[in-house]
Amino acid sequence: MQICSYVEEIEKCNMLYYPHRNNNYIWKDIGWSACLEGCVKINVDGSVIAGGHRATCGGVFQDFMGIWLAGFSINPGSSSVLRAEMSAILAALELAWDKKLTKVCIESDSAVAVHLINIQKVTNHPFATYVRKISVWLNRDWQVSISHIHREANVVVDSLTTHGHNLSLGSRYLETTLDVCMIPLWADFVVLWFFLTVSKKSMSCLKPSLI
Repeated sequence: MQICSYVEEIEKCNMLYYPHRNNNYIWKDIGWSACLEGCVKINVDGSVIAGGHRATCGGVFQDFMGIWLAGFSINPGSSSVLRAEMSAILAALELAWDKKLTKVCIESDSAVAVHLINIQKVTNHPFATYVRKISVWLNRDWQVSISHIHREANVVVDSLTTHGHNLSLGSRYLETTLDVCMIPLWADFVVLWFFLTVSKKSMSCLKPSLI
């Protein structure tokens, strides 16, 4: 009740001091949401520091109850942010297929990567090769959706990729939860939400799961 009161006060302040934003922004509670039973959710992320010389990407597999099923961490060395994000999505698809999953929901906080993949009509873009490879996986005999989410709903894999910068080059398959992921994983499990003011325009990127 007290939290709701705080939220109402913040909304009033926004309307009072930022009236020009009233028609363009809305309040939305942001947090990790469970997939349907029988489906596996894979949250992916890419991260680059030190001017692109240290990149990492990863993914976290969770069931409909938020339980950790598996994870992966890849440290490719030098890369761009978009390449790292695309690599995470591609690796998630490959691993999900190897694990014989039939219903998969992939979420990424890279709006650019998700947009390029969903429109699929990319020819002259520098990452057209990645889009084509991902499209081949999507066209296989299974149910897959790739959606954009806010970073605040992607905290488990974000902590994983941040930790990945401390690891040596290479790929790692993670059967058990890393210590750095325990607190954000717990937060997902008990469904803790972030209250954010988001642009209505940006909400068009948040497509519902196809599964």
